[in-house]
Amino acid sequence: MPFLFRATPRQDLAGRSLRSEANLAAAGHSGDTPDQTHDATKTPQRLASDSQSGQSALVALIDFQVRRGSPSDAQACVSVLASLPEFFADEARRDFLTAVQTHLLWVGTVEEAVVGFVLVERRHHRAAEITYAAVHPHQRSRGLGKQLVSAVFQSMSAEGVRFVEVKTLDESADYEPYVATRAFWETCGFVQIDCIDPLPGWSPGNPSAIYVAAVD
Repeated sequence: MPFLFRATPRQDLAGRSLRSEANLAAAGHSGDTPDQTHDATKTPQRLASDSQSGQSALVALIDFQVRRGSPSDAQACVSVLASLPEFFADEARRDFLTAVQTHLLWVGTVEEAVVGFVLVERRHHRAAEITYAAVHPHQRSRGLGKQLVSAVFQSMSAEGVRFVEVKTLDESADYEPYVATRAFWETCGFVQIDCIDPLPGWSPGNPSAIYVAAVD
């Protein structure tokens, strides 16, 4: 989220890593390979240079696709996390490598390269939690995070999930990078329902904003 929508693991203000059981960034059962489930969604995007610059318009089509991921995508996802050090510390990356083995993964690709992903943990047969979500900063401001979350919602709805949770750093922490993160989740339909401080598993002084969205 700045871009985008990272909502999950983060560093606290002292530089310690935290696991946001939610951020755009999961569950317990997917051995599906990318081509076994869920049709990929393809979203071409057009970028143009400023027409007032006197230069001819630059047109570039971005072939963005969302597909179900697998543990084989883990290192590519870690590379995305590494591009966002203000949100994901080394410990968060290590935790991700463990979680991706059992949780549900969606990846967004451009020309087959992973540029973003969402990891989901199935908490209940009707509820799930986004635990990791990230889009590479070079791909921000193109709506890719929202498309990833939308794909997750569609899949979760088809599997009977009715509510999705995400946790992120609360505004009371007064940490600027997460202003855009919270705004992102809200544009995706999430509503903050609580703030927990301290949240078990998070370092002290990192209040957790609890967000929930209904899945249609």
